[in-house]
Amino acid sequence: MNPCTNKVPGKFLKIRSLLLSCYFVNFVFTNLFLSLEEVMRDYFDVRTDDLLLWKQLIEGDKNAYSTLFVKYYDDLYAYSLKLTKVEDLSHDIIQELFVNLWITRHKLKPVSNLKPYLLRCVKNLTIDYSRKSKTIERVNQNIVSEEIIFSQEDFRISNEETAAQSAKVLALLNSLPIRVREAIYLRYFTGLDYSEIANVMEINVQTAQNFVHRGIRQMKEVYVVFLSIVPYSI
Repeated sequence: MNPCTNKVPGKFLKIRSLLLSCYFVNFVFTNLFLSLEEVMRDYFDVRTDDLLLWKQLIEGDKNAYSTLFVKYYDDLYAYSLKLTKVEDLSHDIIQELFVNLWITRHKLKPVSNLKPYLLRCVKNLTIDYSRKSKTIERVNQNIVSEEIIFSQEDFRISNEETAAQSAKVLALLNSLPIRVREAIYLRYFTGLDYSEIANVMEINVQTAQNFVHRGIRQMKEVYVVFLSIVPYSI
């Protein structure tokens, strides 16, 4: 065998192919696990930061309180708006949540995972508003039916072709059952994992998985496009 040429005798072809295959598999899995390691490291860093900020909030640290407000406001507002369909009301709900957190900080208990906890608080506050507030009686029928309606503004669209395809994605998303829609929103538009979705929706983890998988099955024709335009393609 001449190392200076690409001509390899037949008896070496299988050996070379096997070696290349092994190298490729090793390369893919090494990089895959490195990527997963980075994701998990970032995830636990966020959790650790949140635990510290929460502890500081309970102790009365105004900087920690402000940091949590800024960090989670957009996600909490977006979720509330999906439930209420009313911008001013959604802003009021988030503000009330954080006012309540500060006032009752001495009674707060440790929270292992802050984001789903806050989202669930938003949902509960939104439900309370729909039941109790006389100022929203005229729109009460549209408040917190848990019916999330998706729109083009929810997508990250990079070109005209994707924009055209997103219309079909949008139609399919909004045709999903209400609870399936909410699970899809929490998974792909808020970035929660299944246990976190279960926490927010007050269901078990298996049901959360079933809801998401059911939605994906119904969108199988546009799944690749769907993943390319959602904020969290996990």
